[in-house]
Amino acid sequence: MRKYTYAVPVIIIAIVLVITLTRQRAETVREYSDSRMMMDTFVEIRIWGEGKVSGEACLDSAFAVIASIDTLFGDGLITWAERGVLASPEAQEVMAVGREAWDITGGLFDPTIGSVSSLWEFYAGARPPEPDCISAALAYVGLDRYPAPGREFAGDPSGFILDIGGVAKGYALDLAAAEIGRLGFDAAIVNAGGDIRILGEKPGGGPWRIAIRHPRERGEFLGCLEVGPVSVATSGDYERSFACAGKRYHHILDPRDGMPSGHSVSVTVVGPDACLCDALATGLFVLGPERGVALAESLQGVEAVFVYGEGLDVVTTGGIADSFERLE
Repeated sequence: MRKYTYAVPVIIIAIVLVITLTRQRAETVREYSDSRMMMDTFVEIRIWGEGKVSGEACLDSAFAVIASIDTLFGDGLITWAERGVLASPEAQEVMAVGREAWDITGGLFDPTIGSVSSLWEFYAGARPPEPDCISAALAYVGLDRYPAPGREFAGDPSGFILDIGGVAKGYALDLAAAEIGRLGFDAAIVNAGGDIRILGEKPGGGPWRIAIRHPRERGEFLGCLEVGPVSVATSGDYERSFACAGKRYHHILDPRDGMPSGHSVSVTVVGPDACLCDALATGLFVLGPERGVALAESLQGVEAVFVYGEGLDVVTTGGIADSFERLE
């Protein structure tokens, strides 16, 4: 009888010790972080745990991956004379995602917009391009028109300029996250100017909380999302803009007319891949909330938050409605 009398307390003590030690391990997971200026933005990487190499070495390796994409694609504009860049495996992967987003959005995300976007400059005192210049450049917009190998183009193909800036940043984040995982780290956040790739579960449990920038108040947040290990990309009219003759112009252009799209203020897309989320955020921005919500809800694993109108109204896809919190 005596051994049963003492066995129960011993078992209880053992369970309490296991729970306590588990909590202590969750609370003391090692974190490593660093930030650098790359891809014309502020890139921050945070990783947790221990891997095959030191945390510092992992950070260096992840930043090196991003730097390689930054060097390859530069400002994201690829002229016809530079089309040899597209022979690289990285460019082919980016263009494959760009074509997927072009198909999904009915051409509202278009990598060939470069012939028009290269006309626009965004600085204080800038002016919009002349309408005739925009019209001439639109002759080279349309991924279905882009000369494929062995295909003739009626006219001078030198006017084609690819603008892959809307996919290259997300692609770099995906590669960096893959590198972190390859080096044995289970949890990480790669953040490039608000476009985010999350790897693994949050140390200590619970959802990751991702803030959405306020489009009109610098340094403030409009809302936040609670998410799992996903990618989050935002396109907003606040990123690059100028005012001229009392009108505000921003950098997200509608490929149908070459002018800044007025249907949205910002669009945040949540999905499995940062590269596709990056492209979809641009395409859905141009599409606008009225049709964009339905399109996003038709895509498996994709959710979206639309901010629109002078009053900064918000509408989300159904799958993320309970995860979004407006902060103002």
